[in-house]
Amino acid sequence: MNAEFLKSNHLQFMYELKSGTKTSYYLTAGASGILPARIGITRESFSMIHQTGRGHLEKLTGQIKATFKKNDESIYKKHKPGWIHTSVYEIPDFPVFAGYGDIGISNETGKTEGTGDLLILHSSDEWKTVSVHIFRGLLFQKDQVFPYLYKLLKQQSPA
Repeated sequence: MNAEFLKSNHLQFMYELKSGTKTSYYLTAGASGILPARIGITRESFSMIHQTGRGHLEKLTGQIKATFKKNDESIYKKHKPGWIHTSVYEIPDFPVFAGYGDIGISNETGKTEGTGDLLILHSSDEWKTVSVHIFRGLLFQKDQVFPYLYKLLKQQSPA
C-alpha cells in the first residue's frame, strides 16, 4: 500500500482535555462534520462490552464514547441516538500510540456497529491533548498503517 493512498485516506483531529475533568475532550483542530466536538476518552475504567472477537485476543486499553448533538451532521451520524463507541486496543509493536480501534456507530436498531474505519490515538503530553487519526476503510490493513503513521509523526515532531 503506497504512502499517497494512505495520505488520501487519513483524517487527523486534535482534542484537548477540558479543565477540571479526567475524560472529557473538546475538538481544537481538524475537520468539522466528522467527529463530535466533545468526546470522552477513558483509559482505566470500561463499560461492560461483550467479549467477542478482538476482545479475547488483544489487550483493551481504553474506550471512546461520544454523542452527536441533534443538529450535527456527520458521516458517522446515520441513525438515532447518534453515538460513537470505540474500544481502544494496545499496539505492542508501536507503544508510542495510545491504541487503535474500529469506529463504532449506532445502527438502525440502536446497537453499536463497526464501520471498518481505523482509529489510532496518540498523546505525547500525558493526555492533556490527544490526536485522533482516522484511516477510512483501513481497519484490516492496520499492520500497514501503523508504520506509515509512526514515520509521519516522527517526521513532524521537533528534533
